[in-house]
Amino acid sequence: MNHVAYLEAKRTVDDRAIDRETLAAVVDGLPPNPRVLELGAGTVTMVERCYDRRLLDEGEWLAVDRCRAALQRGRDRLAERPESTVEGDRVELGSLTVRFLAEDAFASATRLAAAGESFDLLVGCAFFDLVDVDRLSTFEPLSDRLYAPITYDGVTAFSPSDPDDELVLSTYREHMETCRPGTPDGGARLCERLASIERVAPSPWVIAPPYTTDESRVVEHVLKTIEASLAELGVDATAWTNRRRGQLESGSLGYRAENVDVYGRL
Repeated sequence: MNHVAYLEAKRTVDDRAIDRETLAAVVDGLPPNPRVLELGAGTVTMVERCYDRRLLDEGEWLAVDRCRAALQRGRDRLAERPESTVEGDRVELGSLTVRFLAEDAFASATRLAAAGESFDLLVGCAFFDLVDVDRLSTFEPLSDRLYAPITYDGVTAFSPSDPDDELVLSTYREHMETCRPGTPDGGARLCERLASIERVAPSPWVIAPPYTTDESRVVEHVLKTIEASLAELGVDATAWTNRRRGQLESGSLGYRAENVDVYGRL
């Protein structure tokens, strides 16, 4: 499954996970006609989520992601809505303007800050555990308010238990710590670097049988990611992965990832 297909498949998983009270508090704190900058916007589901829940119906939302195909998929989906109007490189949802920028988040932030741009809120959904939070200062010139939903916070678990779980999952964590930007303790690390915290709430991914087709595809993607990560460290997880795939196919596998929604000030 390619990156865009994975992002689309996990939309309903994200919908369940996001803490609704935190999201409502974030939007309630915005001024009229707010400007929002979303980092790592993917297929642009966050603005649609806010709009559909009648939390945000005016202002400007700039969606930034280095994957042009993901942004294009999100733009196409928004443009297909009956109430939308396409204006050049923008999609208008009533009085809410959504713009798209295919660029690295840090490069984009540096360029926008140099141009004197400012925003009422920065959003990074499932983003800040994947990047170096020590570079958070890059975003400070743009806004002092940050909302980071579904920030991974260190725990992946499957049920029923398997004899190799400890080895596989501890090695998977080692890979996250040593072989990629970011940290498996993304939520905790992010909170340490904020000037103040308004709200922190759990937002776990929970997938249990019976699965939808998309949920099954998400779990398969996670299993494939774990297997590939261990292979990079010289550990063969084929037997564990095959057992877990068999459980997924039989509808007996449960999956949980611990995340947090963080709202605070830079």
